[in-house]
Amino acid sequence: MRVSRRRFVTGAATAAAALATRRLLAAPMRLTLAAAGDCIITRRVRQIDDPDFLALARIFQQSDAGFANCEMTFHHYAGYPSPTGACGDLNLIADPQIARDLAWAGINLMTVANNHGGDYGAGGLLATIDQLHESGITSAGGGANLAQARAPGYRSTAHGRVALVGCASTMRVGTEASPSHAEIPGRPGVNPLRVKTVYGVPPERLAALRDTQAELTGGRGRGAPATRDLEFFGATFREAPKAVVTVEAEPSDISAITAEVARARAEADIVVVTIHSHENGSTRAEPAAFLPPFARACIDAGAHAFFGHGPHVLRGIELYKGRPIFYSLGNFYFQAETIQQIPEEIYRNCQITSTAPSDFFKKVMGRMFEDDVFWEAIAPHLLFEDGRLVEATIYPVDLKRGDPPTRRGTPTLARGAVADRILKRQAELSQPFSTTMVVDKGVGTLRLNG
Repeated sequence: MRVSRRRFVTGAATAAAALATRRLLAAPMRLTLAAAGDCIITRRVRQIDDPDFLALARIFQQSDAGFANCEMTFHHYAGYPSPTGACGDLNLIADPQIARDLAWAGINLMTVANNHGGDYGAGGLLATIDQLHESGITSAGGGANLAQARAPGYRSTAHGRVALVGCASTMRVGTEASPSHAEIPGRPGVNPLRVKTVYGVPPERLAALRDTQAELTGGRGRGAPATRDLEFFGATFREAPKAVVTVEAEPSDISAITAEVARARAEADIVVVTIHSHENGSTRAEPAAFLPPFARACIDAGAHAFFGHGPHVLRGIELYKGRPIFYSLGNFYFQAETIQQIPEEIYRNCQITSTAPSDFFKKVMGRMFEDDVFWEAIAPHLLFEDGRLVEATIYPVDLKRGDPPTRRGTPTLARGAVADRILKRQAELSQPFSTTMVVDKGVGTLRLNG
């Protein structure tokens, strides 16, 4: 049967209009994402019946995706402890069953890119990635070579596909992944954002340092054209109007990581980027100079949210182009005090004659972490509609510093005066980024741009 051209055109126009109407009336894709900071977890948690712990766990369990930093290795000694050389450092290891408990508690996205990912060498890192996979947790930030470490991890949810890109500016020397080359396989490790500290000094001081270097090296370099940077005894010096210390990120790493972010955006509905960064500005709560430009570059490349962790304290929140940057979420699980054992050299470096981890913590905890700021954090809950952030709720987290070491370090939903103190601190830290948080009944809400 022949169809007239007019009837065909009319029918096609009607069908197109109907399709457009359906699209306009269709509900937006609503995807929820909960996030937390460092997980140093050494105890099972599934048996806990504390109402405030369960209330916090439900926020993650009821979200499409729940992110946290895996600052542990999960395995049965799959590898050997890496040297630390410092009293106060640790080689973190825990029973793989604990990874299953994290999954039960709603954590299904984790980065392994941090300074503890290589605590038990390549074997421990790869075993940890396997254990997370077996637990149903998507990981990113580490792998058998640099390409794997940089690649996004993907998780399909009922409301869209989420991609995770993880990196670290703070890591153990030698634990950064390397690429394969010709017949040489790449080195397993974490995804590095390499940084260096630059010491700015006035011109006359820089000239004096150049002369001193020439004298100490028998005159080598004297008379040669001065380069922009002076490498002197492992430190980088540069001319500046006054003495100043800055931390700079390696441009090639920034380019490589943002390329992976762009790749992830093409293959996922929501892209999350995360970094482990101990480096700071003038205070521990201030991000290093390189971090805000890097975070914004990740947003520009397609990230919907950026999460920092590592300093064990809260840092400010920035809204950049309507997308959130959390410069540090603080601790989430902080249970190092119940680690089963610590390598011998740490006892020796700390001048501890026993073999009990509790003796180590008695010596170091008082001078390192006996302050509320290490035991109070946040857990943001983000709601996206078709990729646009429409709601950002900030839940205060209390790790119960006052509890005994066998119990403290487990996150609970903060209440009362503790919740108010955490949210006030978070609001003050966010003011330099022009971010406003409204607090009501112990919960914060970000005032979104536009």
